[in-house]
Amino acid sequence: MSRCHGLAVLLAVGCAPPDDRPFGIGTTASTGTDGVESAGAAGAGAGEGESEGEGEDAAEYGPENDWPHALVSEVPADLEGTGRRQGDVMPNFTLIDQHGDQVELYQFYGNVVQIVLFAEWCGPCQAEAPDLEAASRTLADAGVVVVDVMMQDNASDAPDARALLRWASEYGVTHPLLAGPGTLGDSVQGGYPTLPILNRDMTIANLDNFPFSASRLASYAE
Repeated sequence: MSRCHGLAVLLAVGCAPPDDRPFGIGTTASTGTDGVESAGAAGAGAGEGESEGEGEDAAEYGPENDWPHALVSEVPADLEGTGRRQGDVMPNFTLIDQHGDQVELYQFYGNVVQIVLFAEWCGPCQAEAPDLEAASRTLADAGVVVVDVMMQDNASDAPDARALLRWASEYGVTHPLLAGPGTLGDSVQGGYPTLPILNRDMTIANLDNFPFSASRLASYAE
């Protein structure tokens, strides 16, 4: 399967964005966090609203949402992004999901994370969506989380809530689907989709699981 490279790929392949405009890959900021708030703010706010007496050990890390959370006590206090090469700790980010909730990457600490950086207009992204949804279901019990990040909508613009809902409806997405791009553009490996895999400690295990392989993803959870 070919990857989307903008104008360099024929429209017939399904990779050229509307109006033949080349796709961008977001910002190139080198900060460790991105999105609606800093990781420190999200982490510091974790546990607010917990019942009195539960304590920090029972508090969930990150903003309130419907997705898996590590406990604050499980996430190293000094966890910080170091880069985007294999072996680096992936920089944290906070983005909005298909339900309008904030989602923070480091809330998935302790899980293997398959990040999917994609564009709504991208043919290969569309082709892989069903397999990614299936993997998110079958590998959940093994501690694997699939996190989709839509970098561009059908007009090559930053996605809004409507774009996320279109994609979720079209492909029956039941895992986190976030609106990018933010600094995640730095992680795109030459085109869409780009599928980095993170180890349970948020280090980058594989820069790009493309074409998507569920068995390769599962191997990191063993």
